Amino acid sequence: MKFQRLIFLCWILKDACWVLLFPYLAWPALAGALGLEIGCLIWFWHSEAWPLKMVRFSVIAWMFGNGLWMTSEFLFESATRNGGTFPWFHGLLWVIGSAETDAGVDSAILWAVRGLLVLSILLHVTAQGYVRSSRFATQQMMSVMDDEAWIGAWVLKDLFWTLSLLVPGLAAAAMTLGLMLRSMSLKGHRWNVDDGSELLWLFGNIVWFVGELALQDGSHWPRILACGILSFAAFLQASELLKEHLQGGRQGEHSEESYPLLSDIYLKEKDLEAIKES
Repeated sequence: MKFQRLIFLCWILKDACWVLLFPYLAWPALAGALGLEIGCLIWFWHSEAWPLKMVRFSVIAWMFGNGLWMTSEFLFESATRNGGTFPWFHGLLWVIGSAETDAGVDSAILWAVRGLLVLSILLHVTAQGYVRSSRFATQQMMSVMDDEAWIGAWVLKDLFWTLSLLVPGLAAAAMTLGLMLRSMSLKGHRWNVDDGSELLWLFGNIVWFVGELALQDGSHWPRILACGILSFAAFLQASELLKEHLQGGRQGEHSEESYPLLSDIYLKEKDLEAIKES
């Protein structure tokens, strides 16, 4: 679905700009991804069973938390961990009062971010647990849950990142990679551009994570490398969007394969009726 590719493209651009501390494009990209995801929730509201709605709410809570975390860094943190800056970013964008006051506000926002991430994980685990334990779940719904199983592990990685926990964060990232690869193997077809860009996005974030926590931002090269990987993933998604547009949107209209960030979740009429009857 074109909207899902556009959401993922905006999200990758947000990360690529965040890693190089460039808020002027990061914020519009975040707004685009979040707005489109909320729009998809509204659009599919009457055609999705409640576990699928919970998965969307989980993603939206993660997006809000991640965006709030990014905004807090831009507004209240002066530089990278070792004091490094970029030509377009020389320090915090908003000074409330003393350095202690600014640090206190940043800390309070960070706890709000953690709360949103925990909410996202709980929603995701609840939806996954209900579908996998229900004898009324359709095969298509199970397939969707398999596709999106990695989301909870990735949000957990973000939670550990906010707590500066390197080893647990790497373990959560490894779990995410394993779940992604499992999901891709279950699709029963060759890997495509969407799978590749999804993995590139994951690896770009891991490089950023290791550079910030393990290397303490000792140099800019991990951030620049991460931005390069993310930019290539964004290029792949943009190319697919352009290709889809030039082909008039006919390609993949009726495909049941998933698209990154959140699958094109919908139920066939017979599946929806089965859920309602249960």
